[in-house]
Amino acid sequence: MLTSLGIWHLWLARNLGSPGSLARVTFPGRDPPHSQMLPGRVTVVGSDALDGLASAQLRDALDATDPHALLATTPSARIRLRSALPDLDRPVLAPGRGQGSRELSLGEIGDVQVAVAGSTGSLADLATLEAAGEIDPDTETYVLTDALELSVRPTELRTIRDGIDDYASAIVSGERDADHELRGSYTHCSTGLPTDYYGDWDGLTVRGLTPGSIEGAPGGGASGEATVIASLRLGPDGTVASEALRRDSLGLRAIDGVGEQRARTLRGAGYDTREALANRDVATIADLDGIARSTATRLVQGAEAFEANRVRRLTDDRLPGPEPIFVDIETDGLSPSTAWLIGVLDREADRPYRSFLADDPERPGAALESFCAWYAELIDDGLKRPIIAYNGQRFDFPVLAELIERECPEFADVWADAWTFDPYAWAIRDGNASFPARTNRLEAVAAALGFDAASVAGADGSPLDGAEVARIYRGWQAEPSSDNEPDWQALEAYCEADVRALAHVYDAIDAADRTAGDPAVDRQPTTETSQGSLGDF
Repeated sequence: MLTSLGIWHLWLARNLGSPGSLARVTFPGRDPPHSQMLPGRVTVVGSDALDGLASAQLRDALDATDPHALLATTPSARIRLRSALPDLDRPVLAPGRGQGSRELSLGEIGDVQVAVAGSTGSLADLATLEAAGEIDPDTETYVLTDALELSVRPTELRTIRDGIDDYASAIVSGERDADHELRGSYTHCSTGLPTDYYGDWDGLTVRGLTPGSIEGAPGGGASGEATVIASLRLGPDGTVASEALRRDSLGLRAIDGVGEQRARTLRGAGYDTREALANRDVATIADLDGIARSTATRLVQGAEAFEANRVRRLTDDRLPGPEPIFVDIETDGLSPSTAWLIGVLDREADRPYRSFLADDPERPGAALESFCAWYAELIDDGLKRPIIAYNGQRFDFPVLAELIERECPEFADVWADAWTFDPYAWAIRDGNASFPARTNRLEAVAAALGFDAASVAGADGSPLDGAEVARIYRGWQAEPSSDNEPDWQALEAYCEADVRALAHVYDAIDAADRTAGDPAVDRQPTTETSQGSLGDF
């Protein structure tokens, strides 16, 4: 294990080789050997993050993402990272000029092969490495580059793919020189594209690495806070899961009620971490400028709850009484045309968990039909129980209502009479509780509360998130063939993990004690909060 960035870069400089050589680098990771190939974890940091984040926030981001390696989007960001975190024990990569070499470096992050391109021309070495057996064609290889960009021209209603011609030509040139056509599967990841970007560029799978949005395209985030750090999990089968962290989700800013001005006040008094704030008495914090005693109480209690990984109840409002039914749906996108997978957890049933899946391309509505028939039979006993979905008010429930009306109208009245409840809306939007997580994504909240997704059979394989699952299904929907068949078991396991995570969060809310304090004070709305942005989803 390397002990500093300086040692890592000295080792790298000595081992990359002379011009014209091919370098193989093993990026040190912290995971023990495992029978299953581990996804590679990469945390991406750009200049904007270094401009706006305190050192404590950067460290908090690394604690949250636990990467095998960091990726700096520019050479200057790489240098500044070394300066900001001198004791960092993981390598910092930067494709292009930031790599310090014009060659192609091949290494491993986790158990995943990664090639860092020092220049577009160095891509010709992919064929040579594959022919020499250095690249395993049976697993995905990720090529990190800075050469691919996408610019939007709104007035012309078109986008421009910059750099693709030279990029593709370099790869083909290498195939000819080595008398070898590439057999492996490659994903080309560019620092010139945002992390949520995925596209097919003339037969090349292209993804983005950089936090933010495409220049000229609408920006995201209802909170007004920009994404500053991205966390990627690269799977050996080509699946990629990403998570964006905003400035207001890191360090002191993650505490409900702490905006940038209040964070500066606390840091100036020596409280630069949540732990430091949680360990202080209320009177000491109330002595700081601009912080009333009621606010100090709320901040200290919020920091204590965050550090203890527990829900903080802010009111005496109750959750629904009867044992609920937990539901999660998978669709083909944020503007869905179908709900092709529905997971249901009913802990009072003989068979608690069940999955409704539409894996027949001729019957995309089969999952919805089966779910509706099951629910109609369930309520025949006359006992109405709440149906729980995380962020259900804004997604699951209206999507189900619209799709049922269109595809299963015979069940429309049954669903219209359903008792639905959204714990995210109840906790965050209605101000009844706060969560000890850096974002309000279900996975993040559940993990902070102790839920282990790997405990669900099959859920510890390829990295998946909602966007990746939808992309996989759309690909199969467009070309339903045996060669393109998704791993349905893995997708069902992902959905089941979400449903069980939801139940875990619901139980944690239900078990949380009411936080001492004045409800009227605790429930005051504030713009200085990390909670409640639609961008979290």
